[in-house]
Amino acid sequence: MRAAIYGPARDIGRWHPICAAWCAQRGYDLVAVVDESGATTEWRRVLHMMADRTVDVVVVATLADLPPLRLARVEIIGRGRPARRPGLRVVIYGPAEGGGQWERHCATWCERAGYQIHGRVAETPDAAHWPDVVRMMATGEIDLVVMESWGHLPPHRVPRLEIAGVDPPGLLQPRASGWW
Repeated sequence: MRAAIYGPARDIGRWHPICAAWCAQRGYDLVAVVDESGATTEWRRVLHMMADRTVDVVVVATLADLPPLRLARVEIIGRGRPARRPGLRVVIYGPAEGGGQWERHCATWCERAGYQIHGRVAETPDAAHWPDVVRMMATGEIDLVVMESWGHLPPHRVPRLEIAGVDPPGLLQPRASGWW
């Protein structure tokens, strides 16, 4: 699989060796190193690389290395009230099984936040719809993917984001691994 590694330019000495070692351990072909300036301009480029399948995997050292205010990202609904950000375009995403419950929870979250729902994706076990979701983020068609749980993101999806050292690869939070 082809991989890019990504992190903040100011900390390249920290994350670059961690991510490069992870790629070597996994046998990935490292094709790009992307250091973010802070303006999130490089994040959009990474999304395009994923959408056009230039890379299959983007490796980061920690989730904290991703720009916190970037658009074109996943948002997990919380137990409290969402921040009001009217007008953001979203897709609600979750597993095909049990769609009614997660879909209702996410729709309520979006309504409270003032988001515009541009679609709902009930994902299949083989993650067949995920590439289209990534493409919509890369083209700016949507701003966010809203999900009820990190466990609704299939770890075997391609393209995907990986955190170096988390096993199985593609899992963003170990405690959410039971769904897939």
